[in-house]
Amino acid sequence: MDGQLFLDNRWDLNRKFLLNKLYTLYELKEEGTFNVFNQFRLIDDFPGLGNHWHPHTDGKVNFITFLNKTHNLKAGTSLYKAQSTKANFFIGKTDTEHTKPWKNPKQFEEELCILDRFNCGVAFPGQWFHGQTIVDNFFKDTTRFTEVIFL
Repeated sequence: MDGQLFLDNRWDLNRKFLLNKLYTLYELKEEGTFNVFNQFRLIDDFPGLGNHWHPHTDGKVNFITFLNKTHNLKAGTSLYKAQSTKANFFIGKTDTEHTKPWKNPKQFEEELCILDRFNCGVAFPGQWFHGQTIVDNFFKDTTRFTEVIFL
């Protein structure tokens, strides 16, 4: 492709170095990566503190890069503990981020909030419950940008 519609990072030696470090750290075979650029905007108002945006699992190691200069060092991504075995059933089956994204503390407890920092990344096992951290209406007027690489 011509590079305008497809991002090909194979030429980037710094990215390759970083990904190789992550493969080693997580004891993974290099099978190639899949990356996604996410753009997010709230449509409805934030429903209030204690609510969490769609905790979910991905099954692979996630590497997230935060890409908002104006949201530097604010709530970024949270890791959660499911409060019941029902949480595993509902996530991804009936309650998706497109149908019923907000979860309450009875379903998930936030264990760690990773602050976003422009152009910085964080890696964690994708089988841990995680989700973007929304604490106000900031992303109703501003788009949240992230790059997620799945290893």
